[in-house]
Amino acid sequence: MEKYIPEIFLHHGIKKCGDHLSETVPEIIVDDIERTERPISKFIVQEALEKTGFGKFNLKITFMSIFIHTNVTINLLSIGYILPSAVCDFELTTTKKGILSVTPTLGTCIGALCWRFLIESKGPKLSLIFSLFLHGSAEICLSLLISNYWLFIFFKLISGFAAMGAINSVYIYAQNFQPTNYEKIILACLSCVFAISLIVLPLLAWAIIPLEFNFRNNNFFFGSWKLFLFIIAVPIEISAILLIFMPETPKHLAKIGHYKEMFIVLSKMYQENNGESSDNYIASLLKCGNVALVDFVNRCQTYAKFPRTSRKNKLNYIVNDFKVQGMDIIKPPYLSRLIILSLAMFSVSSATYSMVTWFPEIIHRFSKYELLHPNEIIDDCSISKDRPTYIDENGNFHASHCNQSVDTSVYRTSFFMGLSAIFPNLLYLLFVDKVGFRIIVAIYFSVGLLSTFYIFFANSFLKNIILACIFKSVMCTTLSILFQFNTELFPENVRILTSSIATFYSRLGIVFGNGMFAFLIDDYCPALIIIVAVQLSLAIILCISLRV
Repeated sequence: MEKYIPEIFLHHGIKKCGDHLSETVPEIIVDDIERTERPISKFIVQEALEKTGFGKFNLKITFMSIFIHTNVTINLLSIGYILPSAVCDFELTTTKKGILSVTPTLGTCIGALCWRFLIESKGPKLSLIFSLFLHGSAEICLSLLISNYWLFIFFKLISGFAAMGAINSVYIYAQNFQPTNYEKIILACLSCVFAISLIVLPLLAWAIIPLEFNFRNNNFFFGSWKLFLFIIAVPIEISAILLIFMPETPKHLAKIGHYKEMFIVLSKMYQENNGESSDNYIASLLKCGNVALVDFVNRCQTYAKFPRTSRKNKLNYIVNDFKVQGMDIIKPPYLSRLIILSLAMFSVSSATYSMVTWFPEIIHRFSKYELLHPNEIIDDCSISKDRPTYIDENGNFHASHCNQSVDTSVYRTSFFMGLSAIFPNLLYLLFVDKVGFRIIVAIYFSVGLLSTFYIFFANSFLKNIILACIFKSVMCTTLSILFQFNTELFPENVRILTSSIATFYSRLGIVFGNGMFAFLIDDYCPALIIIVAVQLSLAIILCISLRV
């Protein structure tokens, strides 16, 4: 054992821990071998990150994350506009539409369980780059190369799998750069992505899908809806390329022992946030009076890398870490919280995503009916029973009667629905710190439940649109908020596993909801509305019962 005063002190001419302290710098007694082999604690890394402040760098990461999340969400939600647009090209019956709407979500179910392992082993940045390239490439193949229904289904499955990896990674990537006091507001900004997507998506669809062109050569075809898919896929590839030039998170670099690289990232954050040199950052750490941070600076300057573990040991570590988390979450109160959160996620996702996915189809049917019967009063369920002319009573498709044109009111109405989501998101951002997640979610659920019941009594296109706007705005906001419950209900040591489980049940709910919609919408519409109302009622009870 030897006594030493960190060399970095001498470099900066500092002989005291801070101007406000009278005592001299403490001598740190540490074993050199221990110092090279003992990893730096994540709490010390977070403390060093806090010293970088909040500014341009954090905003750059946040805007980049919002851009990525928005593009991925737009691609996931685009399936709702493909259903009425590709009906003749793929000869889509209601059953085929149901399969197509469920497929990307099945991919996200698989992704919810798999991507966490890659994020843990390779870090959020590399996982995000890989998932974005995979997601974008699958969507580009769909638009430019695939003209077979079942191949389209297969690539949509891959696309959904990759999208889940991007969503999981981008939340971790954005959060791990933020000081503790700003984490909640950054997550709240990311939750607004759903509302942004609901506004941008119909505008893009409105500008592209109504274009009248359709290239065909034997079994290959390329029309406006495929051009739409290509255009919304390109920004995903662009964001993956831009991300290559962004840094990895300091927490992951510390975890894998890349101390020198981690310290460079922290110094860059300080420079961009404060407009000062890295020397000032080092001085601020050394003058803070925290001996652990002094040791942190010295070790980062002295040792470039912590000895790497083998891939086998790394895999064993990840598996054992998940085992430990599994043992922790079966202890009270975490098990009951996880069960309640998972059931709530299932119910809300089933009701919300199914309605969001099928809204363009419902609006399309309503507008077609009103065009043929302009003065007739009719409700949603009666519209659902009015089959398209290209589908007979047995559900068989007749291509000769097919008309693929989509009324532009679908895009206009969807745009106004997206705009309506801004208001509840703004209320959430304003009041989340005052009343908390739970109260806001309960109020929004109640509004969504009331709008669902009133659908029974709506007998005009306008009334349905108003109710749809209310439902879509509050429920999409609520679903985004629910994803943040995980950080409030569980400690950091079990948060990765609980998030994966809750997300998995959310995706199962989407599969169930979309399948239920496809099966019930034509002949069992009243039962469909009742099931959605029951799901929302259950979600209200579950969320009120949650206690932090």
